[in-house]
Amino acid sequence: MKILVVDDDIDTRLLLQTLLQGLGYAHVLVADSAVNAFQALGSENGESPGSDEIGLIFMDINMPGIDGIEACRMIRSELFPDVPIIMVTGIADTEHVAKAIDAGATDYIRKPVEKRQLQARVQSAISSKRKQQLTAS
Repeated sequence: MKILVVDDDIDTRLLLQTLLQGLGYAHVLVADSAVNAFQALGSENGESPGSDEIGLIFMDINMPGIDGIEACRMIRSELFPDVPIIMVTGIADTEHVAKAIDAGATDYIRKPVEKRQLQARVQSAISSKRKQQLTAS
C-alpha cells in the first residue's frame, strides 16, 4: 500500500515519511501542494485517474493555493471516494477540523505528530477501509 503525505512544510513531510517508514510502510510518497498531490494521485487536473494505488492520504489543512479542505473535497468527489484521508493540522480551532470532516476527511491528527498517535490513526483508517470493502462485496 502506498501512502501519500501532502504538506507544504518540508519538516512535517520528512517527519511523517520517516515515522511511517519506521512503522513498516515502505511506499510513502510526498507532495508539497494540492496540485502536486493530484499529480501523485495520477490526475493532472482533478479528474479521475482510474487508479487506486494510494491506500491512505495525510493532508495538511493550511496550504497555499488549494488548501487541504478543498483538496480533500475534490479527492472525495472526483478521484478517490474510498481512500481514507487523515487531516494534519497545527490549528487548535475545531471549526477547521469540522470543515475538513464535512469535506470528507476520515480523521485528523494534530501537529506535532507523535509516533504512537500516528500508528493508531493509520491502523484505524486501514481497518475502516477493509470493513467498508467487505461490506461493499
